[in-house]
Amino acid sequence: MELEDKQKAVAVAQQQEREFELEKLRIQLEMQKLSQAPVDPLEQCLDSQVLELKEESPYRCYGCGTSGVVKSKCPTCTRTNEMETEVNCMTLFNLNSDLYPSSVIVLKIFGEKIAVCADTGASHTIAGEKLFKFLQEHGITYTNKVISFMMADGIRQTITALRTVVDLYIEGKVIPIEFLVLPEAKGNKTLLGLDFLNAAGIVLDVQGGKWHFSENPRKQYKFFKKTLKDLNISVVCFFQIKYEFTTNDVARDSKSRSGDDSTDTLLSTTSQWIG
Repeated sequence: MELEDKQKAVAVAQQQEREFELEKLRIQLEMQKLSQAPVDPLEQCLDSQVLELKEESPYRCYGCGTSGVVKSKCPTCTRTNEMETEVNCMTLFNLNSDLYPSSVIVLKIFGEKIAVCADTGASHTIAGEKLFKFLQEHGITYTNKVISFMMADGIRQTITALRTVVDLYIEGKVIPIEFLVLPEAKGNKTLLGLDFLNAAGIVLDVQGGKWHFSENPRKQYKFFKKTLKDLNISVVCFFQIKYEFTTNDVARDSKSRSGDDSTDTLLSTTSQWIG
């Protein structure tokens, strides 16, 4: 009887030991499955953001937001080997104006007289629509320039403009000057910038209505004035321009820019005025 009880006790102990081992195996399998389960995307994203915050540099570029650099050394905002020329021009003509703009200088190009407004606030010379057509008729070729310019409202635009170099004749001097052309501009006027005024040595006396060469201040020249009673002018142009790079030369067909010249042509008895 005692032997039988001992055998039963041994059998129960062995059974319990097997169940314990099986339970250990089951727990190990569950732990293995949990370690191989896919990570929750939201949890992973939160973890990566926390890691980025820990590793983020204490300073960043205030121009584009690049971390770890200041704007003066930012590779995104700082462009090397860039030629920059800024143009600040503001041209205002009153509606139903009786007079041409006050600081207008007469010069010659290809034998024709042109009356052009001089503006010390513009660093570059801009060819208006009519002068652009005139140059096309004389077979002038152009170079493309990608220009980034900012309007008065602060909106920056990037366009492809044209540039060319033409000789201007003024009171015995020949001044080769670079003209900038905005192909999409309609009705804009030609503007003499500081580049031309400096090259020619011209000093403006707007109050006195005269101008002179810096090397000979005693010789005074009057600004061009012509009554335009029937001319309604409404032009407002205010922009800043920076040159970024130059591409290949192009020649423009003069027929591609047709338009009405009636409000832009001034006729005299001896010559044609182009402004």
